[in-house]
Amino acid sequence: MKISTICILSLLAKLQLGDSIGCPFSSSDHDVPCDETHGHLRSRRLASLSEDPDTREKLAAIIEEQKRLLQGTTGPDCIAQGTYDNLRETLGAMTDSIADAGERGHFIGGLVRLAAHDFMDFDQNAASLGQEIGGSDGCIDFDHAANAGLSRLWCDDPVACPFKALYDDVFGEVMSKADFWVASATAVIQNAAPSTIDIPFRWGRVDSVSCPTSSVRIPEPVDCGSNEAAVIDR
Repeated sequence: MKISTICILSLLAKLQLGDSIGCPFSSSDHDVPCDETHGHLRSRRLASLSEDPDTREKLAAIIEEQKRLLQGTTGPDCIAQGTYDNLRETLGAMTDSIADAGERGHFIGGLVRLAAHDFMDFDQNAASLGQEIGGSDGCIDFDHAANAGLSRLWCDDPVACPFKALYDDVFGEVMSKADFWVASATAVIQNAAPSTIDIPFRWGRVDSVSCPTSSVRIPEPVDCGSNEAAVIDR
């Protein structure tokens, strides 16, 4: 998990619980995680989702079951609390199906990071400059260095990327990609929480076809200050 995701979670907690929640790595006494040290591991992240037969078969079965349950219930009018609850349960089952504990962490962290990198390009002043406002619009540049690794979650191979297959085959019938990313991140945070937490969720995000200025707005992963400036102040 990149420091940007860690700080996003800390900022969310800070908004909910106040200033008593500190920011990870905000003190010089803490070492910022160095991606260069572990860079050789990145290419193997989430590999077990397609290479481990038991994990692969369980994930495929979950998606097939959801396709069966969704038949006859397509269309935007079908979006309801039950849709979110179903997504949350499905992602919980998918997470539990990943045999390797480290891979489960990469899967959960990756979903949060995907949603975070989508909304972190929001700029309320962009319209006056003739640019897109950004925000949660289901559009990021997967080739940009800041988004490295996210293509292992969102690719066109349904075996290697079961999360995208879940959207393409099931939930893409009833919600936008932007809604799916945010709902999924919300769901895995709730599932992973040590105690019950209530995170309100609203539907209605519209996907963007292109987002040329998206990646340049993503804060550098150096400290929580740059994340706070992007997520709260901008």
